[in-house]
Amino acid sequence: KSQHCKPLASSPMAALKRFRDEDDDNKISWRGEARFADWMLTWGDDAQTQIHVHRIILARSCRFFLGATNEAFQGTSTDLGKLLPDLCRPLLGILLDWIYEGAEAVGTLKDGDLPLLYRMADVLQCPSLKNHTLDLIEKRAGIR
Repeated sequence: KSQHCKPLASSPMAALKRFRDEDDDNKISWRGEARFADWMLTWGDDAQTQIHVHRIILARSCRFFLGATNEAFQGTSTDLGKLLPDLCRPLLGILLDWIYEGAEAVGTLKDGDLPLLYRMADVLQCPSLKNHTLDLIEKRAGIR
Protein backbone atom coordinates (compact mmCIF):
# COMPACT_ATOMS: atom_id res chain seq x y z
CA LYS A 1 0.00 0.00 0.00
CA SER A 2 1.35 3.42 -0.94
CA GLN A 3 2.01 5.99 1.76
CA HIS A 4 0.44 8.62 -0.48
CA CYS A 5 -2.98 6.97 -0.59
CA LYS A 6 -5.51 8.22 1.87
CA PRO A 7 -8.61 6.35 2.99
CA LEU A 8 -11.82 7.28 1.27
CA ALA A 9 -13.99 9.77 3.08
CA SER A 10 -17.29 8.59 4.43
CA SER A 11 -19.22 10.96 2.15
CA PRO A 12 -18.65 13.15 -0.92
CA MET A 13 -18.98 16.27 1.24
CA ALA A 14 -16.32 14.98 3.64
CA ALA A 15 -14.03 14.32 0.68
CA LEU A 16 -14.69 17.82 -0.65
CA LYS A 17 -13.92 19.38 2.75
CA ARG A 18 -10.71 17.38 3.05
CA PHE A 19 -9.69 18.41 -0.46
CA ARG A 20 -10.37 22.07 0.27
CA ASP A 21 -8.57 22.00 3.62
CA GLU A 22 -5.45 20.14 2.47
CA ASP A 23 -4.76 21.79 -0.85
CA ASP A 24 -5.66 25.47 -0.68
CA ASP A 25 -3.72 26.21 -3.88
CA ASN A 26 -6.09 23.91 -5.74
CA LYS A 27 -9.26 24.85 -3.93
CA ILE A 28 -12.45 24.43 -5.84
CA SER A 29 -13.68 27.74 -7.21
CA TRP A 30 -16.11 29.14 -9.73
CA ARG A 31 -13.53 31.71 -10.80
CA GLY A 32 -11.00 31.14 -13.55
CA GLU A 33 -10.62 27.63 -14.82
CA ALA A 34 -13.25 26.15 -12.44
CA ARG A 35 -11.65 22.72 -12.40
CA PHE A 36 -14.07 19.80 -12.17
CA ALA A 37 -17.07 22.05 -12.96
CA ASP A 38 -20.13 20.08 -13.99
CA TRP A 39 -22.85 22.74 -14.31
CA MET A 40 -23.24 26.09 -16.04
CA LEU A 41 -25.02 29.23 -14.92
CA THR A 42 -26.19 31.61 -17.63
CA TRP A 43 -28.11 34.88 -17.66
CA GLY A 44 -30.45 35.11 -20.62
CA ASP A 45 -28.93 35.36 -24.08
CA ASP A 46 -25.71 37.00 -22.88
CA ALA A 47 -22.90 34.69 -24.01
CA GLN A 48 -20.51 36.45 -21.61
CA THR A 49 -22.49 35.20 -18.62
CA GLN A 50 -21.61 31.54 -18.81
CA ILE A 51 -20.17 30.54 -15.48
CA HIS A 52 -18.90 27.02 -14.89
CA VAL A 53 -19.76 25.82 -11.38
CA HIS A 54 -19.97 22.65 -9.29
CA ARG A 55 -23.36 21.08 -8.64
CA ILE A 56 -22.41 19.65 -5.25
CA ILE A 57 -21.34 23.08 -3.97
CA LEU A 58 -24.45 24.84 -5.27
CA ALA A 59 -26.73 22.14 -3.89
CA ARG A 60 -25.05 22.32 -0.48
CA SER A 61 -26.11 25.96 -0.03
CA CYS A 62 -29.29 26.43 -2.06
CA ARG A 63 -32.32 24.17 -2.16
CA PHE A 64 -33.20 25.42 -5.64
CA PHE A 65 -29.95 23.99 -7.01
CA LEU A 66 -30.45 20.79 -5.07
CA GLY A 67 -33.52 20.18 -7.23
CA ALA A 68 -32.29 21.81 -10.46
CA THR A 69 -29.06 19.83 -10.59
CA ASN A 70 -30.70 16.50 -9.82
CA GLU A 71 -29.48 13.99 -12.37
CA ALA A 72 -33.06 12.89 -13.03
CA PHE A 73 -33.66 16.19 -14.86
CA GLN A 74 -30.71 15.56 -17.20
CA GLY A 75 -29.94 19.28 -17.44
CA THR A 76 -26.55 20.91 -17.69
CA SER A 77 -27.30 24.54 -16.90
CA THR A 78 -29.57 27.07 -15.19
CA ASP A 79 -30.61 30.36 -16.78
CA LEU A 80 -30.75 32.73 -13.81
CA GLY A 81 -32.19 35.45 -16.05
CA LYS A 82 -35.47 33.53 -16.04
CA LEU A 83 -35.57 33.50 -12.24
CA LEU A 84 -34.19 36.85 -11.14
CA PRO A 85 -34.60 40.49 -12.23
CA ASP A 86 -31.73 42.04 -14.19
CA LEU A 87 -31.03 44.33 -11.21
CA CYS A 88 -29.62 41.25 -9.46
CA ARG A 89 -27.17 40.41 -12.21
CA PRO A 90 -24.24 42.53 -10.87
CA LEU A 91 -24.50 40.61 -7.58
CA LEU A 92 -24.07 37.18 -9.14
CA GLY A 93 -20.37 37.11 -8.23
CA ILE A 94 -21.18 37.98 -4.61
CA LEU A 95 -23.78 35.19 -4.49
CA LEU A 96 -21.28 32.68 -5.84
CA ASP A 97 -18.56 33.91 -3.51
CA TRP A 98 -20.96 33.32 -0.60
CA ILE A 99 -21.79 29.83 -1.82
CA TYR A 100 -18.13 28.91 -2.31
CA GLU A 101 -16.39 30.92 0.41
CA GLY A 102 -18.90 32.04 3.04
CA ALA A 103 -19.86 35.21 4.86
CA GLU A 104 -16.78 37.32 4.08
CA ALA A 105 -18.10 37.97 0.58
CA VAL A 106 -21.22 39.78 1.77
CA GLY A 107 -19.92 42.10 4.48
CA THR A 108 -18.59 44.75 2.09
CA LEU A 109 -21.78 45.26 0.10
CA LYS A 110 -23.41 48.66 -0.17
CA ASP A 111 -26.64 49.02 1.79
CA GLY A 112 -28.67 49.32 -1.42
CA ASP A 113 -27.43 45.94 -2.67
CA LEU A 114 -28.56 44.00 0.39
CA PRO A 115 -32.28 43.82 -0.55
CA LEU A 116 -31.34 42.50 -4.01
CA LEU A 117 -29.05 39.87 -2.49
CA TYR A 118 -31.84 38.93 -0.09
CA ARG A 119 -34.15 38.50 -3.11
CA MET A 120 -31.60 36.23 -4.81
CA ALA A 121 -31.22 34.16 -1.64
CA ASP A 122 -35.00 33.89 -1.33
CA VAL A 123 -35.61 32.82 -4.94
CA LEU A 124 -32.73 30.34 -4.94
CA GLN A 125 -33.69 29.09 -1.47
CA CYS A 126 -30.35 29.74 0.21
CA PRO A 127 -31.41 29.93 3.88
CA SER A 128 -28.04 30.78 5.41
CA LEU A 129 -27.43 33.64 2.95
CA LYS A 130 -30.99 34.85 3.40
CA ASN A 131 -30.60 34.95 7.20
CA HIS A 132 -27.16 36.57 7.03
CA THR A 133 -28.37 39.24 4.61
CA LEU A 134 -31.41 39.99 6.76
CA ASP A 135 -29.14 40.31 9.81
CA LEU A 136 -26.97 42.81 7.93
CA ILE A 137 -30.01 44.82 6.81
CA GLU A 138 -31.35 44.98 10.38
CA LYS A 139 -27.94 45.83 11.82
CA ARG A 140 -27.29 48.61 9.30
CA ALA A 141 -30.80 49.98 9.75
CA GLY A 142 -30.27 50.15 13.51
CA ILE A 143 -32.99 47.61 14.27
CA ARG A 144 -30.56 45.39 16.16
